[in-house]
Amino acid sequence: MGKAGALKISACYIVKNEAENLVKSIKSLKNQVNEIVVVDTGSTDNTIAVARKLGAKVYSFPWQDDFSKARNFALSKAKGDWLVLLDADEYFTAKTAGNIRQVIRQAQQADGLLIQMVNYDVDKAEIQDYFYQLRIVRNQQGLHYEGKIHEELKLSEGKSMKFLRVLPEMLEIYHTGYASSVSRQKLERNLKLLHQAVDNGQSEADLARYFCDCYLGLGDMEKCTYYGWLDVKKGRQSVNFGSRCHRVLMAYYGGRNDEESISKRRQLAEISTEQYPEVPDFWAEYSECLYQTGEYAQAIAAMEKALKLMQDYHGMEPSMLVEGHMAPQLEARLQVFRQAQANLINQEKSTIKPTEDKCNGGIQMARLKNKINKNRMKKRNNQAKQVLTGLKHDMQQFMETEDYAAAMDVMAEMAANKQMDGEIMYWGAQCYFFTGDFERAEKWVNNALNNGYNGVGVKMLLATLCMTEERNKDAFKLCDAVLTEGIEGMSKQDQEIFDNFMDNISYGYDELVSEYPKISEYLQKKQADNEANSPVNKLKQILKGKKIEEAKPQQVDIQEEVKTEQEEAPSEDKAQAALARLRQLLSRNKEQGVEENNEVQKPVETTIISEAVQEKDEITPEIQRVEKSQPIVEESDNVQQNEVEKVDVSDTLAKIAAKEISLVEKVRLINIFAGVCYQHGDYQSAFDLLSAALELDGQDAATLKNIAYTCLSAGEQEQAMSFAAKLPVVDFALLYALKQN
Repeated sequence: MGKAGALKISACYIVKNEAENLVKSIKSLKNQVNEIVVVDTGSTDNTIAVARKLGAKVYSFPWQDDFSKARNFALSKAKGDWLVLLDADEYFTAKTAGNIRQVIRQAQQADGLLIQMVNYDVDKAEIQDYFYQLRIVRNQQGLHYEGKIHEELKLSEGKSMKFLRVLPEMLEIYHTGYASSVSRQKLERNLKLLHQAVDNGQSEADLARYFCDCYLGLGDMEKCTYYGWLDVKKGRQSVNFGSRCHRVLMAYYGGRNDEESISKRRQLAEISTEQYPEVPDFWAEYSECLYQTGEYAQAIAAMEKALKLMQDYHGMEPSMLVEGHMAPQLEARLQVFRQAQANLINQEKSTIKPTEDKCNGGIQMARLKNKINKNRMKKRNNQAKQVLTGLKHDMQQFMETEDYAAAMDVMAEMAANKQMDGEIMYWGAQCYFFTGDFERAEKWVNNALNNGYNGVGVKMLLATLCMTEERNKDAFKLCDAVLTEGIEGMSKQDQEIFDNFMDNISYGYDELVSEYPKISEYLQKKQADNEANSPVNKLKQILKGKKIEEAKPQQVDIQEEVKTEQEEAPSEDKAQAALARLRQLLSRNKEQGVEENNEVQKPVETTIISEAVQEKDEITPEIQRVEKSQPIVEESDNVQQNEVEKVDVSDTLAKIAAKEISLVEKVRLINIFAGVCYQHGDYQSAFDLLSAALELDGQDAATLKNIAYTCLSAGEQEQAMSFAAKLPVVDFALLYALKQN
């Protein structure tokens, strides 16, 4: 069994008399999991002994004609972070079983993984069909099964799960449970449970697809087609292999030649292409129906669409044409349709009666035909442009909501209609990257570059892919190339993408960075700029380079001064108006007083942007007197550790307001004193000071971050989030702190 580590995986089974099948199934995953849970529901053979010999933890659970109850019991015994859910008659193929851990590690943003299932009849040694099912899930609170039969995994309280589809090349499961020799017994058992579910109030329509399958296996085609149409008429369902009944009915009507069957087949094909427009199988079926009724031009168009969809098909619904590599056969059918169309055109030409003025009539008809063709081409081009614009918008919307599966479906439609461009290819690469399919992501990055889309974003995505594969030198070469080309004209978005990547490589790659002078120079300059632009450094420079005179004693009452400045505000600049607002705030604070709070919380270990000034000789004399006359901390035998006397917010603001410095400098200075309060656990005073700073400049990013951290430290997470939401640029350190709380 796999070695214990950070990632713990449990395999879960419910079994009954499965000694023979269980051996192959457990052996296919044993080396990839930490724990195997087997729940036996009443075996009379040596299933339990076999399971224990293979290292499984075996539990007994009485069968109650309810698959969900047995599976939920198995879930309750599993301790892994992720669960692999198999039946005894299912096993991972030898070429993919070793990828289980790798696939799970690359899908940490998902709740579950959809794995391709292959129904294999061991008696006939033939594949029956392919489809995707949820077989690997994250073990989380509220995870449970519902339904007596064909049970479904769900989360409590109606929460949705995010699924990712795993490529068959990475993971594939074979299912042998419906082999000819055992099929009838299982189908009769399932049919009994389905009828019990209906008797207990479950909708017959909701179970129609399962009834259809059962009656198909039992050979009762009258009931099979009844339930098949019941399911089809419900419309497309958000379930795995939702098109199953469409395929069953197509196979049935396709083998019959009576008028009713031909009509039903055509009706079904039209419905199928509407409900599942991305599936090439249904367009091929529709083309055959059109050919059968002599609509050759439409049949050609439908078959061409089927072939285009097959070129890069990755939809959630299975495609037997793609899996069976049936493109050559479809090409042959397309040639038959084209020949039939040509024969029809020749036949129509031979029946046209010649006109008396052959020459003139021919010229006029040729001109008319050319004009019609030009108008048609113009119309088609305009329609194609409109469609492309609409599809690009749809894809962009899906990407913004992180619905990458839907975005890739839109991309497939554009690819099928040959409407791709470099930007779409770049978006497609992002979709594959965020769903963990790095191989295809790199392929589409290269496609984008080959089609002339060579922006910084696509290069940095390729560099990121190189880093994930430990091709660090290739990544650095890409960064070096970007710097060589020049970053002066780079857009703000591209600059952010580039800077984010450079931040990631600025730690732990010193030796490699030294090999690339341009990268080294850029990182050093960036670090110097960051230090120079820090709020504390800016304030220090201001205090060093500018003599700040002490404010003259005020001869008028504060209330009168506020009134006077408010009246003169229209003729003053924004800074003076903001200063008037600050003084008004001060007068309000003096009237209302500052609410005392004797309970001081212990500060959390969170870094605040603003810091206290370290060198006292750099602070103006007036501010020094504030610190000396009203120390931040007074130690006393009667005061417990971490308790401090509050800063007089009004007095501090008054002295800052009196300084003859710019508005920006006042905001930064307020942040400095708020930082001192924060460091000593006086969150209320820090909050009051920062609130005053926001009165002066409500868009200041440093103030918004500092007040968010202050609220978070004081236990006010909702208020902290409201301030964080106002930031002009997302701050990941702040988001991380919010998430941890």
